[in-house]
Amino acid sequence: MKRAVIAALCVMLAGLCACGQGAPEEILTTVLFASAMPTMTVVPITAETKPGEFAAYAIAIEAYNDLPDNHAYANAEYYAFYDIDHNDTCELLLGQVMHNDIELCRVYTIRNGIAVWQEEFIRTIDDRGSRPILYKNGTIKSFCDYDDGIFCYYQIVNGELKLLTRLVDDSSPEFYIDNYHRSDGLDGIPRAIAKAEFNRLKKEFEGNGQTVALDWKPLAEYGR
Repeated sequence: MKRAVIAALCVMLAGLCACGQGAPEEILTTVLFASAMPTMTVVPITAETKPGEFAAYAIAIEAYNDLPDNHAYANAEYYAFYDIDHNDTCELLLGQVMHNDIELCRVYTIRNGIAVWQEEFIRTIDDRGSRPILYKNGTIKSFCDYDDGIFCYYQIVNGELKLLTRLVDDSSPEFYIDNYHRSDGLDGIPRAIAKAEFNRLKKEFEGNGQTVALDWKPLAEYGR
């Protein structure tokens, strides 16, 4: 029934736009998962939300709850709200169960009243590396290529969660080898750096090391 209502509303909106009337301002964009990558579909907000939570996020959560169990994106089972960049607007964080614990797997931000999928940190049960870490200073650290020696640092810049720097620790205490690299952005070229520079950058992104304990709640219970 829910999908039928959404489909009908989309048809109605298409007719309005064709007549030159445009779409009403309250219509927002949500992520629906019809293929391996999410597609954007215009639907009006109908989901009820709790005080302090965002209607745009309600649509994204509802889309996850509608996914079949065998869908590629159905691994998210929990949600939490947290203001990562301390701008008084919370981000939507989705979590998956890994090794009997809940860890961050996706991030949404609000942009012009719309829930926008920013990044995913997906691991399978056999993947190496540590879980993604959210620091109180607004940095998310993930372990690129599931290797504990490759650190990827993300921060929200102008409403977008961006990969800022990748640090690589290929040092070998056993063979007395110092081998550290840095690259910036998605297409950054690795360049060798000294151990002192590696430690400085790591400290800069991780701050005093304080992490965030997220208040995870089951997706299926959203709005109850």
